Amino acid sequence: MVSNPIVPGFNPDPSLIRVGSDYFLATSTFEYFPGVAIHHSKDLVNWKIIGHALNRPSQLNMRNVCPGGGIYAPTLRYWKGKFYVATSVVYDRPGGGVSLLSSSSERECADQKHQEPRGFYVSTDDILGDSKWSEPVYFEMLGIDQDVSLSPHVLC
Repeated sequence: MVSNPIVPGFNPDPSLIRVGSDYFLATSTFEYFPGVAIHHSKDLVNWKIIGHALNRPSQLNMRNVCPGGGIYAPTLRYWKGKFYVATSVVYDRPGGGVSLLSSSSERECADQKHQEPRGFYVSTDDILGDSKWSEPVYFEMLGIDQDVSLSPHVLC
């Protein structure tokens, strides 16, 4: 019997790839750190979290991220022996501001000027080694839903 959901808990915006007989899944983590949870499965039914692509403060500055901001819709790719995660950091909610100003930090975020998210990627040749993800490489693509295929120079 298969349980539903297959990956329980908070796992939005899944990006799934197959490499050989292994399946890997990356999910959004919004303002939570570490960022971009990575899951592994052999059968698409039984999943285990194996780490996070963004797991060091040097990779991801979350100090100025407003509630509801953070990492949106990462894209997981595999090319020539390397895994890539492309994403962006949203510092405030789309459209700027915060709808419910219940705390002083949310009021401060509402006063900040809207900052368009800039795309970046991290990579590793060992997806099972949580500490082996690279430092971010930024590219000039603004917005969410990033993909390394949008920047062909990344994969050359």
